[in-house]
Amino acid sequence: MFLFKFCSQKLCAVTVIVVMSITSLVLCHEQLHKVYSDLHDHDDVVDRDKGYRFLITGGYRPPDQNLTKYLVSISHANFRKFFGDAHFCGGAIIKSNTILTAAHCISKRLNGFQMMRSIIVIAGTPNRLRKTKDTQVMKVKRVAVYGASKTEKSVDIAVIVLQRHIHIDNVTTGILPLADHPLRPGEKCTVIGWGRVFDHGPMPAVALYVDLVIWPRRKCQSYKSFYAPSLICAGVPEDPERDSCAGDSGGPLICSGQVVGVVSFGIGCGTPGYPGFYTNVYRYLNWIRANLAHKLQINYFLIAQMIFFVCLL
Repeated sequence: MFLFKFCSQKLCAVTVIVVMSITSLVLCHEQLHKVYSDLHDHDDVVDRDKGYRFLITGGYRPPDQNLTKYLVSISHANFRKFFGDAHFCGGAIIKSNTILTAAHCISKRLNGFQMMRSIIVIAGTPNRLRKTKDTQVMKVKRVAVYGASKTEKSVDIAVIVLQRHIHIDNVTTGILPLADHPLRPGEKCTVIGWGRVFDHGPMPAVALYVDLVIWPRRKCQSYKSFYAPSLICAGVPEDPERDSCAGDSGGPLICSGQVVGVVSFGIGCGTPGYPGFYTNVYRYLNWIRANLAHKLQINYFLIAQMIFFVCLL
């Protein structure tokens, strides 16, 4: 009898606590809606879409989209549900069978032949989710990732060599020239890509453009926790929402018709007071050119060794 009475008291106490907690939560929720009436629940599709349109202020789609021909989508070979939905990085066509991208896009997936089979490059498709007669899906032949040196631990730049050549028609596909001079502060440039329209937001089907301004090196260096000599930074201080975001990585930063930077990273997306960071293409021109795909690659040292051994026989 005593045990039953004790359990009843405990059960009653727990019930009171639960009821009070639920009541507090409901009152708190009602109060939040009164104070922050503009907030929307995540499952409210209509209101959420309105938010997307508001937050995409930095990006635009020009009528001609003449720079999109240089852009490729780097994707997992196995799509989740439909064509193009496994996109994870961008890249630029710098030769008909060579793509310039970011090292972090592929280094984590770099696992020998398995990696070669697991990723593909898609060219000639402004809408990454729509396969047309101009869409070209390419398999990877080999990858070159910039290695560490005595002065630099890591540089976020890589080259992908394709098994076949992309058909270049200069309408849906084109070759983007490499930077031939150092960047000057204040130069106006453009980033293109299928990256998220805001931090943790959705990725667009059609590539977006965003116009940025190159910052002075000294200003970039002031971000000591993030800056490295391999980087340049760009943004628009008076309009911080103009920025690249996740999914844009590896894509080109284009100034005066040349690729001058590779999208590397940022502090969030469109965070006030912070620029986006890009690998400086001009700084690594020699490395890029050394890793361009060539029709015939001759190992003269190996040939000399073979001749030497033949002579010994």
